[in-house]
Amino acid sequence: MEAIIFYVLKYGVPLTAIESEKELHIKDGFGIRKHQPDFVINFNGARVAVEIELNPKPKNRMEENIRENYIK
Repeated sequence: MEAIIFYVLKYGVPLTAIESEKELHIKDGFGIRKHQPDFVINFNGARVAVEIELNPKPKNRMEENIRENYIK
């Protein structure tokens, strides 16, 4: 939540421009659950996936998550 507050206060991103991980999963519908970023910002014509890592991940897993986020 603190990361969202940062984007709202520092860059003026409205909350309506932010999609949570839960909202992204709902859009996917039923089926096999896919990886989603923690939240996505749709602002000023850009779409930015934000992933916050609290625990270290292996390099190959991080690269795969980034690749999946970029493709979407």
